[in-house]
Amino acid sequence: MSKLQTLIQQYVSLSYDELLAFARRSYRDLYEELNHPGRSRESMGDSILMLMAACMGADGKLSPEEHRFIGDLLETRESYEDTLRRIRSLSAKECRRRADTLADSLPSAQKASLISLCLCFMAADGTVTEEEVEFIQKLMA
Repeated sequence: MSKLQTLIQQYVSLSYDELLAFARRSYRDLYEELNHPGRSRESMGDSILMLMAACMGADGKLSPEEHRFIGDLLETRESYEDTLRRIRSLSAKECRRRADTLADSLPSAQKASLISLCLCFMAADGTVTEEEVEFIQKLMA
């Protein structure tokens, strides 16, 4: 088993609460990069939704667990339909490009936080698809 597969399996094996704790820590680590002067909490949420759209675009699905995870991470209670509509309003291809550009621009510690945040979201439903693995590999490159 490759190192990446081992890492992914470790994330999938975590409990929901552990994934959420790791995601919150990763989010805090990325805060400085994603938070620009004058940005509101809502725009920070939009940045995270862009990342989640990029992750979701990898396999094209938003599971109920992933929806719950977004709500818990952002501390919002948006309906599944509203969250899905907001994510689908974003171009998955453009979000993946922006996430990759962001990953390439980050120092290694923040890049690791970005990848961890994505892995937490992807593992929230207990599986990481082949398409999602390919997306993570692209972020790591």
